[in-house]
Amino acid sequence: HLMYSGDLDGALSAGAGLKAVYDPAQHGQLFYLIGADPLVSVLSAECHINFLRGRMAEGDAALAGALAQIDRVGARLQLPWVHVFAAQACCLAGDRDRFRHHLDQGLAYAATQGHVFWTVIGQLWNSMDAVWQGQAAAGEAGLAQLMPVAASIGLQLGWPVYASAQAQALAVRGDLAAAQDMVTTAVARMEAQGERLWADRVLATRDLIRVA
Repeated sequence: HLMYSGDLDGALSAGAGLKAVYDPAQHGQLFYLIGADPLVSVLSAECHINFLRGRMAEGDAALAGALAQIDRVGARLQLPWVHVFAAQACCLAGDRDRFRHHLDQGLAYAATQGHVFWTVIGQLWNSMDAVWQGQAAAGEAGLAQLMPVAASIGLQLGWPVYASAQAQALAVRGDLAAAQDMVTTAVARMEAQGERLWADRVLATRDLIRVA
């Protein structure tokens, strides 16, 4: 919650608290009970936050820890999660090699597992990246196809940043009024829901469209 609300330092502190009390002997079976190992979860968050901040070595170390814990407890269903989530941060940080590596890894694991949730998320970020890399038409087509799919499976987390990328694509093809409406809605929803993890990108896109 702290991470998605944008309190990155608070999230790191909370994660450190969990790591301090996590006991593999007592807690190593939690994955089988709740579907997610807590240590993998906080290490994935730590990885994402460090990559966002450009601390790539620290992000790599947190990711390595998450993957080691997945192997330790057999939580392979979390493999798409940790790779796609790492890729998202690399995308925003501008690390093209890490982005492509982790996105491809995450999508491959998701395909093997038949995991629609992380397949849709991964492809959404692929489409957003296309917009941000100057391939607006391809990115917009992907977003237009995937955002209704995301909504149909209850995947609302991340909607403000998806919508901001779609707004940028609309602006590129000259539909400025629709772009402004969409990015205004994206900012309003982000603020109403408190989902400020990727606020910098959403607000930068709003400002870019205002200038246009």
